[in-house]
Parts: sequence; structure tokens; C-alpha cells
Amino acid sequence: MTFIRSSALLKPEFLVTTHTSSQETSNTANVSTVINGSSITYEPYPGSNKVVYEISFYATNHNITQYGECAQYLKLEEYNGSIWSEISSTNRKNFGSESANAIQTSYFYVHLRYVLPAWSGSKQLRLTIAAAENDEKVVLHKINFFDGGNATSMFYSTSLLVYSI
Repeated sequence: MTFIRSSALLKPEFLVTTHTSSQETSNTANVSTVINGSSITYEPYPGSNKVVYEISFYATNHNITQYGECAQYLKLEEYNGSIWSEISSTNRKNFGSESANAIQTSYFYVHLRYVLPAWSGSKQLRLTIAAAENDEKVVLHKINFFDGGNATSMFYSTSLLVYSI
């Protein structure tokens, strides 16, 4: 996932989630869904300056009702002991596509890297995804191959790597 020398990674923790079913985001705008395989509890290496959260997952908009629109935004959240909250709105990421005249399917291999200030003690982190507008849900972890009947399904793992630098 990363191109950094493994010797430069301090206290790496790696999680691969193998999926056997898909996960759908909400079809309602701004309703967040936690991405399966994105949650981890991490304690930075003592004396480190930064914590890096890297995640890769697969998304497609093949269950759309409109013209290929699927604008999505992602938020990295932390748990403070009682509620989950976004770490910083400046860390918000997005992806999507739009087609003006025909229903089209878009496939996305999403790889994100967040560089955060280090903290002391352990902290729970997770990634959420939400549609920017109604009727723009995406399906996570699953692809349908267009083999004439769109009948073959395949699932992709979510890979998560968190480390200190």
C-alpha cells in the first residue's frame, strides 16, 4: 500500500478484511455509512510525530437510478469515549462521476492516505462514506463483470495500514 521503506514505519498495524457480500451506502444525501474494514484501534509509537492511516477499497455505482451520478464524500472519524466525530473537515475526501445523457456504471478503486498529528494512548479510528445528494448510493467491495448477462460477482478485500513516522 505504501511506497515508504518498511524500516521507516514505526509500529505498523495492518488489517485486511475479506468480503463475501457487498455493502451499500445510503440512498439519502449526507447519511454516513461506516466502511467495513476501516475501523482500528491504534496507539502511536512513543516519540513519533505523525500517524498515517492508509486504506484501499472498491466501490461501484452499478445500482443507480439516475444518470451515473455518484458523488461521495469520506470522513475520517475518531471515538472520544462517548461519540464518534470527524477528526477535521480539512481531511475530508471525495470521489464520484457524472454522465449527462445515459445511465452508466463507474468503478472506483479508492486508495486514501491521511497524515495525522501523533497522540498519546490508544485511539479508535474509522472511515465513513456518504452520498452528496439523494439517489447517489454506491456499492462497496463488489464488482459485477459485464459478461453479456452481468451475472458474475467478485468481492474485493479492504486493506488498512496504520503506522507512525
